[in-house]
Amino acid sequence: GLNSLLNKLGDKEIQTLLIEGGPETIQRFLNTGLVSMFYLVKSSSVHQKPVPSGIDDTKLVNSGFDLSKTEFWGDEEVLIYSKAV
Repeated sequence: GLNSLLNKLGDKEIQTLLIEGGPETIQRFLNTGLVSMFYLVKSSSVHQKPVPSGIDDTKLVNSGFDLSKTEFWGDEEVLIYSKAV
């Protein structure tokens, strides 16, 4: 599972991992408590066939994250959440 994968990466001294995936991948990592930082990018662009992620401010706060910083990358608002380690 995910813990096994992360343990193997840790054995190779990889301590930070960027996970960029679809809603299922992101939910799996969030549900197992393996995420310590989350970048929520809000864009005004809408896909023709959007896939709802089910991840929003409320989901992140309920998962133990606190909003630590807000940035703007061009027209996109980026909310950076962190979890106490």
